Amino acid sequence: MTKLSIKTMKDTDLDAFIKRIEDAIEFDLGLDKADIVMLLEAFKAMMLMQDKLSKNDLTILKLKKLLGMVSASEKLKEQLSSSSEAKPEKTKPKNSSVSGGKKPKASFNNKDTVILPLEELAKGDSCPECKSGKLYKFDPSEFLRISGHAPFKATLYVKTRLRCNACQYVVSAKLPKEAAIDGEGSQRYGYSARALMAIHKYASGLPFYRQESLQSMLGMEVSASSIFDQCEHLANVARSIVNTMAGLAANAGHFHLDDTSNRIIEAKPIKKRRRGSLSMQMRSGIYTSGIIANYQEKDIVLFKTNIGHAGEFIDEILGRREQALPPPTLMSDALPSNRPTARDVIWSLCNVHARRQFVDLQEVFPEEVTYIVGLYDEIFAIERKAKELELDPAARLQYHQEHSGRIFQKISDWTKSAFESKKVEPNSSLGDAIKYFLKHEAGLRKFLEVPGAKLDNNPMEQALKLVVLGRKNHYFFRTQVGASIADVIMSLVATANKAGANLFDYFCKLQQHHALVKQNPEQWLPWNYLDTIDLKEIAA
Repeated sequence: MTKLSIKTMKDTDLDAFIKRIEDAIEFDLGLDKADIVMLLEAFKAMMLMQDKLSKNDLTILKLKKLLGMVSASEKLKEQLSSSSEAKPEKTKPKNSSVSGGKKPKASFNNKDTVILPLEELAKGDSCPECKSGKLYKFDPSEFLRISGHAPFKATLYVKTRLRCNACQYVVSAKLPKEAAIDGEGSQRYGYSARALMAIHKYASGLPFYRQESLQSMLGMEVSASSIFDQCEHLANVARSIVNTMAGLAANAGHFHLDDTSNRIIEAKPIKKRRRGSLSMQMRSGIYTSGIIANYQEKDIVLFKTNIGHAGEFIDEILGRREQALPPPTLMSDALPSNRPTARDVIWSLCNVHARRQFVDLQEVFPEEVTYIVGLYDEIFAIERKAKELELDPAARLQYHQEHSGRIFQKISDWTKSAFESKKVEPNSSLGDAIKYFLKHEAGLRKFLEVPGAKLDNNPMEQALKLVVLGRKNHYFFRTQVGASIADVIMSLVATANKAGANLFDYFCKLQQHHALVKQNPEQWLPWNYLDTIDLKEIAA
């Protein structure tokens, strides 16, 4: 082992050092000489610090030097006649990666740890190899085994019972703790099974009938209808949270909005009022509309599947908005059906859609398209740089105005001159792309005018991939009820993923505390449910 100074140890070395000390304490192991030297150095440093504190001879700068927080000309050896301090190692830049951008190896944070004792030998026994030496405790070795099993496993609990021969009172054995927290009373499918069923269906796109087939092949039959019923139980618990999320989303400062087509077998055409008018019309188009609302730096994702467009969904959400709040910024594509009518908004349009109008014509108009796409690529590079710098909305706006403003103006000038100089025929495909830009230029330009206005609608299109994944695998919903269950669970799936929550654990905890969830759903949002559980355990 390389000899290190505690003051100059890297985080990884320090973690390994601490683990060796903990293992030595837990398993009664010996320590290497280098580890003992480091412990001695730390002990002497503490003694020196106590001595200087008692003599009022310790300034903040000296304390920082002593703790290795700043470089010092004097070494610990000079003060304690101890070992010399190692030279500090160079640290890597903040964004450096030894893997060259590849994903890190799986950490297996949820692994179980099993301590395997030596049953046939003990410390002090003769060596079974050489027969002359004595055995002493040594560092334990580690072996990681990844095992597989069926998604759902059935356990039969046979409860011993006693009955009184006088009053016939029956006493039954209690379920073990792991079974009791996974469901209530005679509940057949545990909370963990329900959570996994929902994740398979609504996060991984595995249809109910395919889950049934998989379980059958693995020797444990679970019908598709039973899986649907269990997902409905979970949706009933989660619905209050999604309603709370919708209420919070209404007061957001920024929205992403889009929709994608879907299918409900039993849905019939209905009469709906035309948006912005009192006249009625027959409607049959079914869409799943999606919203990402940025509320207090938290992203809330909501889905709704019905006969209706995204604009109607955002109207429904904005109808719950507090009247005193200023108009929010709304990012979407330029379809009129996306424009809300319930409340005023600052409507910013997606520049990726405008760029795509030109990209699709690359083979027909290579010179013109290369020029426009090249300018757009410069703007997107500036946006990536702004994200790296972690600029706040005001600073980001100023950054784009300084660097992207002139580039966007070049696109605007070129599109206008293309028609004025008659270099491009207005009725050509390139003319259509130019007309799209000119028609929607005011909305496309909002990222240069409004703090927090986004450059594109990519986050919403990425979120809708969850819907598309399901549509490609299970093709349709049979009823509006099934579609609504999907909306509730997928909204929670997408929002929990945005919050970095463990989805399986989150779904299990919601069911375990379902009564509290319905009483105070705002305390069980994906980004704060762990804090709520911690407070509950402390109170208990």
